[in-house]
Parts: sequence; C-alpha cells; structure tokens
Amino acid sequence: MSDVDSGVQDSLTIVLSSAANGTLSGTSLTASSTAGTYTLAAATPATLTGELQDLTFTPTLHEAAAGSTVTTNFALTASQTAGGSIVTSATNSTTSVIATETSSYNVINDPANGHAKIYGTSGNDQITAFGTQNQIYGEGGNDLINAGAGQAIVSLGNGNSTATLGGSSNAVVGGDGNMTVTGGPGGYNGVALGNGNDMVKVGSTHDIIVLGTGTDKVSGMLGMSFITTGGGNDTIVLGGGQHGRRGRWQQHDLERHRQRHIHPAGC
Repeated sequence: MSDVDSGVQDSLTIVLSSAANGTLSGTSLTASSTAGTYTLAAATPATLTGELQDLTFTPTLHEAAAGSTVTTNFALTASQTAGGSIVTSATNSTTSVIATETSSYNVINDPANGHAKIYGTSGNDQITAFGTQNQIYGEGGNDLINAGAGQAIVSLGNGNSTATLGGSSNAVVGGDGNMTVTGGPGGYNGVALGNGNDMVKVGSTHDIIVLGTGTDKVSGMLGMSFITTGGGNDTIVLGGGQHGRRGRWQQHDLERHRQRHIHPAGC
C-alpha cells in the first residue's frame, strides 16, 4: 500500500465477510472484540505493506460439504492519523479467498469380496468394507466404519468413532470415547466399549453389550440379550420379542439386573 502524504503513518482495519469462515493471524495483528474484525497498528506504509503480506488466513474446517467452496471477502480500510485522530481513510473490498473443502478422513475401501483385513491410521479414517467376515482395525482417531454384510470383527481405538454393522454375528471392541454402533439386524452381535457417552443400536436377539462409565443409550434388541454398563445415567430401550412389548430401563434398574439376561416385564 502507499500514501500520497510523505512521512505519515497509517493503520489498517480488516473485516471478513463472515467470521465463521476462518481466522486471520500475523505479526502486529490485533483481533477486535467484534468477530471477524482485525487491526494492524499504525506504521509507515512500507511496514504496513510487509505486515499485510505476511498475514495468514486459516479456513474453518468442515464448514461445508467435501468438494464445495467457501468464499471469504475482505474489506481493508487504511486510516491516516494525526494527533490520535483519523484525518482520512480509504477502503478496498476487492480481496477474497476461495477455500475448497476437502475430506477430513483418510478414505480406505475394501475389495467387494469380503474376508478382508483392513488397518486404519492413528488419524481420522473412513473405512468401507464389503462382503462378510472382514477384520477392521481403526487404530484410534475419529473413524467412520462400514463393516460390510456381517460376521465382522471391528476394533476401535480411543476416539469418537462410528461403526455400522450388517447382517449378524458381528463383534465390536472399542476404547474410550463417544462411540456410536448401529446395525447388525440379524442379532448375535457383541459390543464392548470403554468409558464415554456411547450410543448402541444393534441386532434383534442374543446380543451382548458391555459398556463403561458414561451416559449411554442402548436400543434395538428384541429379546434374549445381555447388557451391562458402568456408572452414569444410562437409557436402555428394549423390544419385547414375540410379545411385541417394550420396556424402558434406567441405570438403577440395570444394577438389579447385571450379569443376567434382561427382558421387559411380563416376558
């Protein structure tokens, strides 16, 4: 930037078109109490130009769907001051940044014939398996896992992961975190998770669910299922098998029914 008046200092105010789109950072940059507004302190035009060129804009992650773009416009107002007062200013609004949203997951796909052994990374993985009898190892992170058509073994490390099961006779083991496990409509599924606020909705009959401490929600079983949980305000919603009845259980009910099959009253 330049100033027709020599020997003066200018300050620069930068306003983002949307504060939700990202943040600015850089030397001598001060964030205003108004979101999306920043200031470069008064300096010579040459110094101010260097500071402006060194600014970094960091887009907000996951603001839009993968592959879509987010445009952020910048309004730059240069102000010349004298005696602590602004004597003149000029605004330029032609600067913009276009950010393209990319997938935040490592995408790992399995051949469609099943019987695969799939290893994720320590980061966030999106793993899709097909067929049956797959072995999937998430290795930690916040993973999205589709385990295939049934009889899968899924190992989740610590993190906030989601596993979707197919068929029946699946086994899921997870560490600590807020896990979600759904599917396995054929029953005979086993799910064992660590501490965290987990949501499990699997199977039909003969499912075994073991959860750690946390506020857990379990539903989907129709009968002949075993459930045990740690401390926390848990909610269990069970179907009534051939009787078609439902029972709603809270943590104090479960404490009386640990280590045994749980059935709704009257079944």
